[in-house]
Amino acid sequence: MRQVFGMAHILVVEDEYNIQLLLHRILREMGHEVKVASNGVEALAVLKHNPPDIVLTDLKMPRMTGLELISIIRRDFPNMPIIAVSAHSDSAQLALKVHKVHQLRKPFLKQDLAKVLNTAIHSAQTN
Repeated sequence: MRQVFGMAHILVVEDEYNIQLLLHRILREMGHEVKVASNGVEALAVLKHNPPDIVLTDLKMPRMTGLELISIIRRDFPNMPIIAVSAHSDSAQLALKVHKVHQLRKPFLKQDLAKVLNTAIHSAQTN
């Protein structure tokens, strides 16, 4: 995992603009480099040209679901840490079981995001 001074390059995949802005702001405040994609198709383009250290993706999105995106990421980048963000526990549980991703439940607090992000970073460093 490429990290400079503890910073990670994080790709946020979220179709809700307000949540995109919130995640972008919080992650930047934490010192991370952040790119944002509005859907899975945009995310795949970013992954192809500039793979991040971590992907943080919503599960319920138009054009391509988060589960579909996670399947492709697991195929092409099997060790990349993924954080699935969802208000729907069934989808998140499926992602956890099938694809071994970290989970962040909506609504979330800044501390929740920091905790799951630290877990994801730590797991990537030990792989």
